[in-house]
Amino acid sequence: MQAPTPAHRPTPRTVYPLIAAAVVGVLLLDRFTTLGIAVWVLYLVPIALCVTIADPRAPLLVAAAATVATITGGLLSPAGAVASEIAYINRAVGTVSFWAVAIILVVLAQVRRRADRLAWLQRGGAQLSQAMLGDRSPPALADVVLAELARTLHAGVGALYLRDGERLVRTGSFAADRDALPATRALGEGLAGQSARDNRPFLLQPVPASFLQVTTPLGAMPPAAALVVPITHDGHASGVLELGLLPGGPSVDDARELATRVAGDIGLALRSAQDRQQLQALLAQTQRQTEELEIQQDELRAANVQL
Repeated sequence: MQAPTPAHRPTPRTVYPLIAAAVVGVLLLDRFTTLGIAVWVLYLVPIALCVTIADPRAPLLVAAAATVATITGGLLSPAGAVASEIAYINRAVGTVSFWAVAIILVVLAQVRRRADRLAWLQRGGAQLSQAMLGDRSPPALADVVLAELARTLHAGVGALYLRDGERLVRTGSFAADRDALPATRALGEGLAGQSARDNRPFLLQPVPASFLQVTTPLGAMPPAAALVVPITHDGHASGVLELGLLPGGPSVDDARELATRVAGDIGLALRSAQDRQQLQALLAQTQRQTEELEIQQDELRAANVQL
């Protein structure tokens, strides 16, 4: 099962109602408690619960709600033994503590999000490397690469082209109408050719109708975003990867980062598959020539015997 992406860390459904109930409960308790009792300290509980929420804005929003509730509770609370001035100063100090804790939680959330993103990128690269293991032909390997990237990046369609001189040759595809895909493209033609020539990625959002279409039994539709990334080998573009991203997956920036990171590994694996295929072809040709030579030698010996 695919692990959640950095932008989709699950948040327990009960957290939001629990935070709201805690803020309202403390406010009601503060309303019926004398002014000198520091019930407002309990507002730190709903702020602390924000540690389970992925959105870094949550602690600030809850701190703002706690600040408003603290002021409201101070105005509505009955007078107590402590002077109101001292009570209000205590509440001001408490409000500062709310925001201090919220800022700390925001920093922690940002650090956690960066760590999650890095772990997701590393995991995606490792899973792709694992999928590329084995002896496969370039077309079979290209299909494996596209299928794995489609699963990780939530892509609905894809195509892979390898460079052959001054043109790009379609080597693999994923969920695409092969008849609608050009078998070859000139270097510099379209975004794919431009990406291969300039060795730089392109991100399209929205996607033009001329790009790969996501096909379903109900018809065809353009993807939410299109990613065109050059495949590299020894620092030079050796092909192009086209992916049509669907909504609900990782952010387009994360998808582009992962695709760019693994471009070199894909290029190396495909180059190895090409070299292996050429070697197998040479071995087969050598074997045929050897067999033909043996046949000729047998025919020559038979002719010598007849003479």
